[in-house]
Amino acid sequence: MTQFKKGSWDFSKGVIAFSFFDPYIEKIFLTLIKKQALSQRNIEVIHGTEMTIPWIEEKLLTMDFFDLDRAYLVLGAESIKGEVWDWVKEKAVDLEKSMLLIYHQENASFKKMKGLKKEWPIISIEAPKFWENEKLFQFLSNIFGVQLAPQIRHYLLDNLQAEVGEYVHALKTISLHQSDKGLKLNEVKDLIGAQNVDPFEMAKILASGKWSQFLEKLIEAELPFEEYRSLLSFLQGHFLKIADDHYGEGKARLSGYDQEIIHAKKNWNETSLRNILRQLGEWEIQAKRKSVTLKLNILRSYYQTQA
Repeated sequence: MTQFKKGSWDFSKGVIAFSFFDPYIEKIFLTLIKKQALSQRNIEVIHGTEMTIPWIEEKLLTMDFFDLDRAYLVLGAESIKGEVWDWVKEKAVDLEKSMLLIYHQENASFKKMKGLKKEWPIISIEAPKFWENEKLFQFLSNIFGVQLAPQIRHYLLDNLQAEVGEYVHALKTISLHQSDKGLKLNEVKDLIGAQNVDPFEMAKILASGKWSQFLEKLIEAELPFEEYRSLLSFLQGHFLKIADDHYGEGKARLSGYDQEIIHAKKNWNETSLRNILRQLGEWEIQAKRKSVTLKLNILRSYYQTQA
C-alpha cells in the first residue's frame, strides 16, 4: 500500500492531485484531509466539468479579500478537458490558490496535468497487493473503530472477497451489532456467513453471455437476501465497467480482472447492457426488500432458458 509521511504536503497554496483506486478509500481520505489539513479553510467543492478556462480566470487568477482562505476541491478531475491544461501551459498560468484534484482514473487529462509542474505533489493511491490484504483490513478496522479478536479477524479475511467494499460492509455491520463486550465468533458468523458463491466467477460467467449457467448457479447457491444484494450490486458495478468505452485507459498495467472486462465488451451492445443492468437492478431492489418474489423471478428466468 502507498506510504505517507506526516506533513509531506502543503495545502496552503498551489495544486495537489490524488488518484484513488477505490471510491471507499477516496471517501475516507477526503474525510481525513478535510479534518486534518483543511479544517480551517473555506472549501468550495466543484466537479471537473466545471473547471473551465473562464472559471480559472474568475476564481484562481483574481484577488478577492474575502476569498483569501478559500480552497477548491475538484471531484472527478479526470473530466477536466485537456484544452484547459493546454491553456495553463501556453499562458504559463501560475495557480497559486489551494486546489485539491481528485482523480478516479489516470486518463489523458491526468497525464497533461502531471506534465505541467514538477513541484505539484501528485499522489496515486494504488490497490494493495494480495499479501497486503490483512494490512488493508486492519487499516479499515481502525478507521471505523472496530477492534476484533484474532480469530474473528482471520475468519473474515478467509471468507470475504478481498475488496474494500466487502470489508467496509462487514465492519459496518459488526459495528452496528456489537456491544461494549464485543461479539463472539459464532455471532459474527450469523451476521456475516461464509460466501457461497465467488462474485468474480459469477461475473465472468454472466459477462461471457452464459445466462442459463449463471441462473443455475444462482439457484443452487440458495443465498440469503443480504448476499443476493451484495452479489447483484457487485455485478452491476462489473457491467458498468463493461459499458465504459474508456475503461482501462490511463492504467500503466492491466490486471487480469481489467483484461476480462475489456474482453467481455465484444459480447454486449448498448441494448443488451441496458437490459442486464435493469434486470440486476430490479433484483437488487427485491433483495433489499427481502421479497420472496426474488427467488421466484430467478427460477422463472431459468425455466425460460430451458423452454
